[in-house]
Amino acid sequence: GGTVIGPDGNPVAGAEVGFGNQPDPGLQTRPQSDDFSWPFWITATTDSQGHWQINRIGKEAIRTADGHASHPEFVESSFINLSSDLEAKAQLLAGTYTFALGQAVIVRGIVKDPAGNPVPDARLQIGPNSDSGTRKGKSQSDGTFSIRGCKPGQTVITAQSTGYAPATLDVNLTNDSGPFELLLHPRRVLKLHVVDGNGNPVAHAGAWLDTFQHGLIVPGHKQPLWPQVDFNRRTDANGRLEWDDAPAGDLEFQISADGYLGSEDVTLQADGTEHLITLQHGFAISGTVSDANTGQAIPHFRIITGWPNINPIEHTTNATWSPIDRFWLSFAKGTFQYTYDEVPLGGVKDPAYMFKFEADGYTPFIAGPVPASAGSAHFDVALTPATTTTITVLSPDNQSAANIDVALISSGTRVSLTPGGFSHENLQSGGTFLSTDDHGQFTLSSDPSVTKIVAAGQLGYGETTPAELAANPIIQMAPWGRLEGTYLTNGVPAAGCTLSLGYGPGGSLDTISCDSRAFQTTTDLQGRFILAQVPPGNRQMMLVIPFNDNFGHNGWTERPLQSITVDAGETNTVTIDNTNPYSPMFMPFGKPGAK
Repeated sequence: GGTVIGPDGNPVAGAEVGFGNQPDPGLQTRPQSDDFSWPFWITATTDSQGHWQINRIGKEAIRTADGHASHPEFVESSFINLSSDLEAKAQLLAGTYTFALGQAVIVRGIVKDPAGNPVPDARLQIGPNSDSGTRKGKSQSDGTFSIRGCKPGQTVITAQSTGYAPATLDVNLTNDSGPFELLLHPRRVLKLHVVDGNGNPVAHAGAWLDTFQHGLIVPGHKQPLWPQVDFNRRTDANGRLEWDDAPAGDLEFQISADGYLGSEDVTLQADGTEHLITLQHGFAISGTVSDANTGQAIPHFRIITGWPNINPIEHTTNATWSPIDRFWLSFAKGTFQYTYDEVPLGGVKDPAYMFKFEADGYTPFIAGPVPASAGSAHFDVALTPATTTTITVLSPDNQSAANIDVALISSGTRVSLTPGGFSHENLQSGGTFLSTDDHGQFTLSSDPSVTKIVAAGQLGYGETTPAELAANPIIQMAPWGRLEGTYLTNGVPAAGCTLSLGYGPGGSLDTISCDSRAFQTTTDLQGRFILAQVPPGNRQMMLVIPFNDNFGHNGWTERPLQSITVDAGETNTVTIDNTNPYSPMFMPFGKPGAK
């Protein structure tokens, strides 16, 4: 619960507060779970005093919940993620959290046809399809439009009307910007014909226009405009589809159908000719799972699906396991058969599958990679009984640490630390986390791929290795450290600079890292900064260089500054003098999300 206020600090009535959650299928309870992930969204509306309350989110879902507040007259609040913002979580559960809405602007303009005549009833959209703060409206009889509640800054305006091609305009919205003029051009016709590998038509195949921004986002470089059109239609009985009001230029589609592997990033142009799209039949797996010692069928097991993660430097191939529950398949009586109609990782050339076979009391078995182009795969898997050890996690004061997250680190897990725990936002690899019970214990099965075990929570932080646990089955947590420092550029205090914490030696984005956003801090006028909760050990300070793309999405790059040592339970002081602040190391960004 909590309150929603406007940019003037006054409570806002009629605001919507909504929450979703992003579950890890490896932590979900069976047969019943509290998780309610997409497309479900739990909402409440503020009263006349701006108050709201939600009383129907289960305890299990709270750890991975995120949400925000919105109102048609204001800019929506920032999203909060309860796995990384523990202070916000505490306030929400106490009913005292405040969502702050931003000051919005009114967007005005006119829509015209090629001859300069006004176009009435044109559909207007302010913002990209991927943005939850997008606003919509229509032009009046004289072609003009006025749309309230729009977010200021860099964004796009899209106009559509029957008989014309959509138009998208790149704009920077301020209080006094506009009016804007959108010119609609004659419509274009896009024709699709979807067939299978034998040339037979695929009826009811879906064609979805991908309007996300693709490719490398580089600060200072203008990105191409992607038409923000909501197009999602299906082919007829003959596998054909026509779009009469298509825009010009390259259009990227995703084509899918039941029983077939979807085809992603299909680039087409609305040129009036019929484009032939061939879909491959679904990828089928089958086989048996038995006990390696007895040969008996294993009564209950599951197959976790993932994709190969190739390291070109070390010439190794590891697996990343899908965090989406539909790629976690349960089977019984020692046999399995299943057909996939999608690949676990899309948008890549020559996609492939990886498979992990798991059963209680057995060491996991990993198979693959198998290219999707193979069409099918058969496995007869013999699982080896595992050595299981009961591990106890102790808090810094040697008490049992109940209900603490424990991460099993191996190549491809992509675990992200936050102050006071782990991030469960946008999980990159499923099945990475375990949790201690009410006695602070968990069961660890032998798994040769696991190289490190990390326990983290508000109580403290601890990390160890399987070999160390074999000798002593206890993870001793230590208190978080505190970091206070001064940031200089060429010996002069640097105000308003954004710094972050890197995990340091032994960590990477592919295994374990520090959440860049959660550990960000900004220097004051004297260049001083504070990080209140830092994992003890050898860490790395990073310089953060933020930027926006031309759709208003935020991003940043990072550059290493200085290695530091953080002592547990201590206030650690550091001075960083950056003598080369203008050489950022750019990192690639993919398709921005809705947030």
